[in-house]
Amino acid sequence: MLPKRSGFEVLDHIRKYSKVPVILLTARGQETDKVRGLRGGADDYVTKPFGLQELFARIDAVMRRSEATAAAKVVCEDDLIKLDPSTREASARNQRLKLSPKEFDLLMYLFKNKERVVPRDELLSRVWNYRVDLNLNSRTVDTHVTRLRRKLQKAVGTDAAVIVAVAKIGYRYLGEATSAA
Repeated sequence: MLPKRSGFEVLDHIRKYSKVPVILLTARGQETDKVRGLRGGADDYVTKPFGLQELFARIDAVMRRSEATAAAKVVCEDDLIKLDPSTREASARNQRLKLSPKEFDLLMYLFKNKERVVPRDELLSRVWNYRVDLNLNSRTVDTHVTRLRRKLQKAVGTDAAVIVAVAKIGYRYLGEATSAA
């Protein structure tokens, strides 16, 4: 139960200002309520009782749909690279990059977060869909970043750093080639 407002009112308010994914969790199980929620803009409608595993699976599904829809619409570009999620093509200084699907996803994620250092755990979670609570000590991120750096440096034609490592934390996309210090 929400104080002073119904879930439908909260949903209406959210939809006026945002396209953020919304899952309604409710005891209202009538078909008319479900239809009202879904037509009102909810991405999913879950009635009590529900299991946590089902809820987590529904959250994952909504997030996948949301990310795929958002990614397909936006071409990411700066002075150095251009990434087109709908065709999964990448280029650096107008030279096409031959990236594996995971390298493309990694570069896209770093590009979208270029204003900050992205921790390895976050990359494992968001790019590889690994559960970070497993305390993995995986070098897969480092291996993929190394390959990605080589491809970018070859396309740019310099040894300059495009993706930099921040010791014991993660990586940052610079958006421009700078001399490695």
